[in-house]
Amino acid sequence: MNLTFTLIFDIRHNKLTTMDRSIRILIIDDEEIFLRIATLKLKKMGYEIITSHTAVSIFTIVGHCGPDIIIMDHDMPGITGANAIKMLKAESRYKSIPIIMLSQKDDVEEIARACGADAFLSKSAEDYEQLISMIEGMCK
Repeated sequence: MNLTFTLIFDIRHNKLTTMDRSIRILIIDDEEIFLRIATLKLKKMGYEIITSHTAVSIFTIVGHCGPDIIIMDHDMPGITGANAIKMLKAESRYKSIPIIMLSQKDDVEEIARACGADAFLSKSAEDYEQLISMIEGMCK
């Protein structure tokens, strides 16, 4: 999927923007440490970060914050990331939002493809640089 944003680097505020605001990333993960580290790293790069510990009310969460990109863990209580992604991709107003699925499962690629995620990453290594690279690729 090719996603096009008009990116502007705002020197005064040290932010990447989509003309009128920072690129907004929603991170959904039940692991607090991952949320904290990912938030710190991505905010440093100028992204606006919103977090949630659950995907149970996925339409409310996404509708409220209007993310440009979603990073979603697969293994969460209540509703899995795969089920939440299927629900989002089935809705016309949300299906164009790029979603990166994260999982510690060995078959993360299969799970991500089956549910319609746009990209996937294994959480086993907590490879934040690769995650950042994926996000930057989606913003081009």
